[in-house]
Amino acid sequence: MASLKEISEVEFKNFLQADDKVRVVKVGATWCAPCQASKGPVAEVAEKLKDNVEIVEIDVDKCPNLGAELMVRGVPLFIKWKGKEEVSRQTGWAGMQGFEDWVKQ
Repeated sequence: MASLKEISEVEFKNFLQADDKVRVVKVGATWCAPCQASKGPVAEVAEKLKDNVEIVEIDVDKCPNLGAELMVRGVPLFIKWKGKEEVSRQTGWAGMQGFEDWVKQ
């Protein structure tokens, strides 16, 4: 089964600077059941769309400063960037197809 790359606060800055690919960050926590349930499906979508989209995850408990900077109010939270600009966020897990459709928008 595919897995998402978990990044740190330092890696996050480089993640957004890399290129103009669409980027999605999944913000979650180990204690969050929907965060854990979405791991496999999100990894599948990441693998399927890897040519056009890069998806990573951040553990809000390991990166509290980044959680505050990103104004995380609930998890799971998905944030999408195009270029270096945030274009969309989605809180909660809407299922694999809903997530994939949102990423492709």
